[in-house]
Amino acid sequence: VNQMLEILEEGIPDLSAENAVKWEAELRFLRGFIHQDMMNVYGDVPLVDKVLSPEEAAEVGRTPKDEVFDAIMEDMQFAAANLDTTPNRGQIGRPTKQTAMGYMGKYYLYEDMFAEAAQMLGDVIEMEGAPVALDPDYESLFNGTNETSPEIMFSFQAVGDGAGEGSFFQVHYAPQNFPGITSGGWNSMQYTRKLIDDYYMTDGQSIQDSQLYDENDIFANRDPRLAWTFLRLGDTWAGEVMEEQNTFFNGTATDPVYGAPVVSKKWCNENTLDNGDTGIDFILLRYADILLMYAEAQNEVAGPDQTVYDAVNKVRERANMPPLPAGLSQDAMREEIRHERRIEFVMEGTRYYDLIRWGIAEDVIPSIPELQNRVFDPSKNYLWPVPQSAIDSNPELITQNPGY
Repeated sequence: VNQMLEILEEGIPDLSAENAVKWEAELRFLRGFIHQDMMNVYGDVPLVDKVLSPEEAAEVGRTPKDEVFDAIMEDMQFAAANLDTTPNRGQIGRPTKQTAMGYMGKYYLYEDMFAEAAQMLGDVIEMEGAPVALDPDYESLFNGTNETSPEIMFSFQAVGDGAGEGSFFQVHYAPQNFPGITSGGWNSMQYTRKLIDDYYMTDGQSIQDSQLYDENDIFANRDPRLAWTFLRLGDTWAGEVMEEQNTFFNGTATDPVYGAPVVSKKWCNENTLDNGDTGIDFILLRYADILLMYAEAQNEVAGPDQTVYDAVNKVRERANMPPLPAGLSQDAMREEIRHERRIEFVMEGTRYYDLIRWGIAEDVIPSIPELQNRVFDPSKNYLWPVPQSAIDSNPELITQNPGY
């Protein structure tokens, strides 16, 4: 990125000033995106905002997180100011103005800068229409059939044309033990009963409170996102009916008490012929996230005002779920927003980072010891360990995080 920025600064023959500034904005967006991704898990990280010679690199240590954050936001602000609401050259996957604004709001939220987050995310919501919108078809967002949807604001592009530039996700997520079905996979995950139990009933109540819950048919009358997200026993995949052996994960039967006999629908398509090289894009940011992040930030700033209700209820309405009850306290709304994120973004890579920023990872991550005895040490695990190879390259300036 830095090398390309230097080339742009030097000038490229026949490149218009209009195109040059768009390219610079895209590059700076990527630089901010990469720096934030690193900062989010390591804390202080080297801020690399220019091409470094070997001698200069030897003098670079860990930059304080506050300085890295300021540099990230400077790059994102430049991107937001100089990108259009449609992707450059019309190529889906390139960042747009609303993409940069959405990530700025997300980064403010991750730093508990709630007022700034609410303002920025609210500005994105005001753009609702052609640039951004909730898609009425939730399932199509994740199976490769609706990748130009205005809900998808940034995605990892996969090209499944046999050129080796596709995605391997379907191998991991699709059901197994279907002889002769090319769209099958390994189902590498065991999904917890605890996750399935967290889906509300269609009346908007939990399984503990609703009269609709039937222990003998745990999938009946549930939030539709459960059926939109998971294949279950009796569902059809590639013309075959799902049986228990198709829900095995990596060849192992699901735990009958703590596991759930389901397989992810997300990132899979039953009509895929080469599931090791699919063209299904992986979504990194979508408009539903903007709405729920805004609701979270605004609730922390002002409590559950009407704009908070409106944002959450838009997401629930798309899922055919009833609106939230009126009169919620700030604490109760916070829990409802957290629940909504849990359900809306299953298998999308948001949950771990939510647990970290909410400071509850130590309670949630070790919560299923019967399936896997995971440990989370709050004295150190809120940051990742700096790789030893990075420390060895410059032991005087690259230090380890506390506790490792």
